[in-house]
Amino acid sequence: MKMNHHFNFLALTCCGLFLQGCASLDPVKERKEHTQTFTEQLRQLETNLLVRALTLDDCIQIAMTNNYSIRKADLDKQLAKLNKKVAFSAFLPQIATSYGYNTFDTIPSTQNLDFHMASATLSMPVFAPTTWFLYGAVCDGYASSEIAAAYTRQNIVLQTSINYYQLVLQLDTVRALESQLIAAQSLTNRMEGLATEGYVANWERNQARLLAELRAADLNQARRQVAVMRANLMQTLGLSPLARLTLDEHLPEIKKPEGTIEDLVLKALQTHPELSLSDRMIIARENQVRQAFAKFVPTVGAFAEVRWLDLSSLASVIPELASSSSMWMAGFSAAWTVFNGFANYNNLRIAKTERTKSEREREATFLSVIVRVITAESAVRDASEKRLVAQSSYNVAHEKFEEYDAKTKEGLLPQSEALDARAAMDAAQIQLVQTTYLERMAISSLELAMGITALPANNAFKQ
Repeated sequence: MKMNHHFNFLALTCCGLFLQGCASLDPVKERKEHTQTFTEQLRQLETNLLVRALTLDDCIQIAMTNNYSIRKADLDKQLAKLNKKVAFSAFLPQIATSYGYNTFDTIPSTQNLDFHMASATLSMPVFAPTTWFLYGAVCDGYASSEIAAAYTRQNIVLQTSINYYQLVLQLDTVRALESQLIAAQSLTNRMEGLATEGYVANWERNQARLLAELRAADLNQARRQVAVMRANLMQTLGLSPLARLTLDEHLPEIKKPEGTIEDLVLKALQTHPELSLSDRMIIARENQVRQAFAKFVPTVGAFAEVRWLDLSSLASVIPELASSSSMWMAGFSAAWTVFNGFANYNNLRIAKTERTKSEREREATFLSVIVRVITAESAVRDASEKRLVAQSSYNVAHEKFEEYDAKTKEGLLPQSEALDARAAMDAAQIQLVQTTYLERMAISSLELAMGITALPANNAFKQ
């Protein structure tokens, strides 16, 4: 029969296309093409964004549009917005149409017989509480996604700042070690001359050599860490860790949030995004309770349908079907689940328990925010005191070395004591460099713990 031939041809065609599609998948080729494409994209970003030395603000601006965590948060917000639109469509009329064509042969075959069918249906919910509460839950989800996206940006601001400070710190450490290595080599050369003339012992000359070797090893390690710190920052910016990056190391002034610890905690409890998300979660759970309760009430909908049927080709067999016919109908429909094994009742209990659980989670978050603010504020104080102590320690070590170095030149002290004083001064210098940036990092962490990390006014990177 003709229909069988058509069906067989269609089935063979679909199978052939399916097998051809499966055969065309080459994972190795796909991986290679993605590597080339993504590498080219990263190279283009590097050309457009790394055109000059970047300040901290520049890095934050780049991260706001290029960081992958932010991109994901924005996509989550976009999906939540689309889900909101989909949920709202349940309130609108639903229109569906259908069309059918049938043909068949008689046995023995004399002629093809066919007929056409078409219909159009319009339906609309009239009373559907479940739909209302579902839409409310989706709206809360969209609001939560906006808060989550903003909080993600705050986290990326902190992460970018920390990585920036760590890289600048490492660059300063390299410069300090380079200066120390030059001084250690100069001291070694002087000790070599004194040892040749017999003024110092061999072990003192070897101690000077050891000091120079230690400084060279520290410098090499510090330079390798610069590459690591740069890669971390570039990853945060959504750029290739292998790209070249130059920093404008002028840092803006940063101040600790003012107020007592009680003031800082109170401000955090008023503005922290995590607490706002917890509030939204409780609202969502409340909507779930209402949605579960709504299953105990009936739902009512309205509908209208028009059908058309053409049987004119059957007139030779059945003369009464010589013309087409149509019909329409409209009305209301209601559905009410009377008993389903207590499933609705237990679902309502589950929803109420989930709501209580969310309330307990919000209380736990409340206490957690307080602890984080106290911890971060304490870390700021510790960092400030360490910086002041490191500054005093370096001043003392510097004065001591200058005095010991002058006395050794006059022969009043052995060279070993001057070498020890030099090593102590170098260590104090590195400690001072580190504590200077640790204080900045601690202040930035306190701002995030309070939920007040400032976001850029706009997300456009100014070249």
